[in-house]
Amino acid sequence: MIRRWVFIFLISIMLVIAGWACGRKAPPFIPEAVFSAKVVGLEGQWVEGKIVLTGTIDLSETQEDIHGEIKGCRVYLAEFPVENSPCKGCPIQYSHFHECGANVIGSNGFVCDMPIDDRDRILFLKVHLIGPNGILGPASEQIRVEVE
Repeated sequence: MIRRWVFIFLISIMLVIAGWACGRKAPPFIPEAVFSAKVVGLEGQWVEGKIVLTGTIDLSETQEDIHGEIKGCRVYLAEFPVENSPCKGCPIQYSHFHECGANVIGSNGFVCDMPIDDRDRILFLKVHLIGPNGILGPASEQIRVEVE
């Protein structure tokens, strides 16, 4: 009977010690990589069946020469009929996105052509640059484009 209690006591102590010594106590996630290149001064214009987005690329001090690491961009869209567009300052829920390839950097900065089929729409857009391994950079400012 005493052997049984000693055995239970020793097992209990081993479990407590194992709980203290099992390693780092943090969520088991790999730290996220940071990609801080961003489109600033975003402008959009509807031209013959496509929207031409232009702007400049803002780089952080730590990433001075990142142009080679930009793999493209992701443009988030929200579409509304002209007669039912949201008010200025209303929250916008983006319904889908369009990705452009690595050719988004031109001699004058950021350039992306996005085909649009529907007319008489109001589009709200924001752009994230895509970095190495598909990491998204911060969002640009939101713009409003009227497709006539």
